[in-house]
Amino acid sequence: IIQWCRKTLRPIQPNLPFKMNKKPGTIIAENIQLLHIETVKQIIDASPLKNGKKHLLDMGTRLAYNLKDERCKIELFIRMGADTAEAPVFFHFNFHYKVKGLDHFYEMNKDKNSPIFQGHFISTLAGISLSTARVMIYEKLNNAGLKNIILPVISPQKLLQTTTKS
Repeated sequence: IIQWCRKTLRPIQPNLPFKMNKKPGTIIAENIQLLHIETVKQIIDASPLKNGKKHLLDMGTRLAYNLKDERCKIELFIRMGADTAEAPVFFHFNFHYKVKGLDHFYEMNKDKNSPIFQGHFISTLAGISLSTARVMIYEKLNNAGLKNIILPVISPQKLLQTTTKS
């Protein structure tokens, strides 16, 4: 059994332009379509995780968008391992979404001519992405001989607060 300790190994990134609004737009699940999941990078070195010690878990996100086509991409980065710069397990996934009515979930920043997304909307996409990734990682680790490793449930809001850099 692996014990997880949520701690930043090396920060990953916060470029998510969002804020929590008092009157957010209503999210309708049927208007969010997960189009594609891409595994950008995957590293699994099982031997350091088999020692039974407490290991660290680090997660971060990055957002890309195409407002005209109502598309968003959540990049999800997950590292597991000892407190070192090189984690023995690393995943980078891209989750591509089409969101009908995307314009209800952002305001334009007039100074920078870029969108500021509503926090609950970004949290929703991050939650969908993280839940899906947990299952994918479980299967990938199982196939690599690391049986029954289940990532902990993490609040999407806390995931978005991760201090990160590329």
